[in-house]
Amino acid sequence: REAIDQYNATLVATCADLGVPCVDLSPLHGSEAYFYDDCHFTEAGARAVAEFVRPAVEQALGEIK
Repeated sequence: REAIDQYNATLVATCADLGVPCVDLSPLHGSEAYFYDDCHFTEAGARAVAEFVRPAVEQALGEIK
């Protein structure tokens, strides 16, 4: 868990440094309801990811118009 948390923090920081969008999924925090293991989502996890990603996609699409 600690290694994944460090990876996620580095990814978020790198995206910020580069000025690129990043959807931070760390609030899912490895919950057994959302993950089969340390990195593969359950069906409920996939739904939760979609809820996190949707606003970012909508924003990006709005910027394209």
